[in-house]
Amino acid sequence: MAYLNQDLSNRVDILRSMRFMCTCIVVLYHRAANLGASPLWNLEFLEKEFQTVRLALMHRGETVIDNFFLISGFVVAYILLQELHRKRFNPLNFILSRIMRVLPALLVMIFFYATLFYKLGSGPRWDIVVGPERDYCQKNWWTNLLFINNYVNDERMCLLQSYFLACDMHFFIIAIPVVILLSKRPSIGAAVLGGIILVSIIIPFLVTYLDHKPALVNFYIDFLLAPRGNDVYQSVYIKSHTRASPYFVGLALGYLLYNHLNGKQKIGMVPSVVLCGCVVCLLYGTMMSGIVFYDPTRPYNPLEAGFFAGMHRFVWSLGISIFIVVITLGKLPVISSLLSSKLLLSLGSLSYCMFLIHPVFLYWSNGGLHHPEYFSYSRIVVLAAGDIVLSIFASLFLYLTIEAPCSHMTRKILSKKVATKQE
Repeated sequence: MAYLNQDLSNRVDILRSMRFMCTCIVVLYHRAANLGASPLWNLEFLEKEFQTVRLALMHRGETVIDNFFLISGFVVAYILLQELHRKRFNPLNFILSRIMRVLPALLVMIFFYATLFYKLGSGPRWDIVVGPERDYCQKNWWTNLLFINNYVNDERMCLLQSYFLACDMHFFIIAIPVVILLSKRPSIGAAVLGGIILVSIIIPFLVTYLDHKPALVNFYIDFLLAPRGNDVYQSVYIKSHTRASPYFVGLALGYLLYNHLNGKQKIGMVPSVVLCGCVVCLLYGTMMSGIVFYDPTRPYNPLEAGFFAGMHRFVWSLGISIFIVVITLGKLPVISSLLSSKLLLSLGSLSYCMFLIHPVFLYWSNGGLHHPEYFSYSRIVVLAAGDIVLSIFASLFLYLTIEAPCSHMTRKILSKKVATKQE
């Protein structure tokens, strides 16, 4: 088995920077959705914007979530292959380490939503916006702790964004035997992984085609006001079996970069620029292709809807995978310098806490509104910039007090157990 050289290993670290930048895009996207769900002076303007490219970049921004799945799958494959190579892999310790990485900060946020959040503000819409979030966490906190909140009582899910954690944990558990198989029996493992990716494309196609569902979640105002009650959101958007393809594409990418593309292969600057341009076109086309499903005059075609539902996340993931290969093996000095900057790498460590915390500021501003908002793109950017800054500071506190100490303590305990067994 090949082992990543140090230069390539350092380049892989820039995924932390990518994760932070994707988190900022998600905050921007959520702020746009939150503003759309607010009382508006210019509601007619928003309704006309749904079929424009400008708003499409906002409501199709949900595809950025697939970047997190892809990066997560990549990192799991990379770390697990390292552990197997060093012959110190312990499945129980690996799973426990993952749970303790995720659970402490999640517990703090569930407690905050269930107890303190409602008491820390007020406003004409406070009971409408913040009250239900408190109630959902008081009643369904246990589904989050078991990582089944995207299947059990999902219409009253505590922490709307936490479906991602449930999906990610399900994928993580499946990934362990797949990576072990790739390590021990590469040909069989590759066939199994390819089969999983194929099934992950077919399932959303079948769910959409057979049930005559829309091709995607339409981010209309009724959805923005009550996303948990949306049929496509519940049956497709948050379910593990319909969101799996990006994760396992990332798993395959991690295996390929670790085991085959071991840093000796290099991509020149011209091919790197060309590939990067192709990736931009592919990602833009994937994102913009969904705009046709916002046309109310377009007749519904279940085959077309099913094909889009099954393929668009897979194609998006392929584009991001090519970009990761280019920035790890190619020559893009400006992009590489940006992503390898110490500031972005450090902020990348806060991504998980930012993911958990940032909706607090959205609910706070929406629930405390005393007058209608005005929807404009400049307004979205200004508000999102404030959300990002506040989220960074709040995340830094949560990271330093909860996430980092718990992760460090877990590593210490598990390393002592391993050392004791070796003695």
